[in-house]
Amino acid sequence: MQAIRVQYTVREDFAETNAANIRAVMDELRESGAEGIQYTAFRIGDGNTFVHIVVMASEAQADIVPGLAAFGRFRAALRDGAVTPPTNEAWTVVGTSYAL
Repeated sequence: MQAIRVQYTVREDFAETNAANIRAVMDELRESGAEGIQYTAFRIGDGNTFVHIVVMASEAQADIVPGLAAFGRFRAALRDGAVTPPTNEAWTVVGTSYAL
């Protein structure tokens, strides 16, 4: 099991649009029926900083989220709306309370 954490900050006037774009990604991911992925996004502190955590059962799921049409639209919009670019950090899952 592996995880990825992504963090970035957007312009204040783009924060609500970014949140809507994230929800569109989540909707498409749910509709796809993809298994083995737990994807959660958070809006923290200042309201303009977002943290995404994706937990995957195996490397086989690594291309599922980036392959979503909504994710492509999200990334394209984020290029213009970001104040600080996304930073990625790979994590190794030690334990979890939910099944993937």
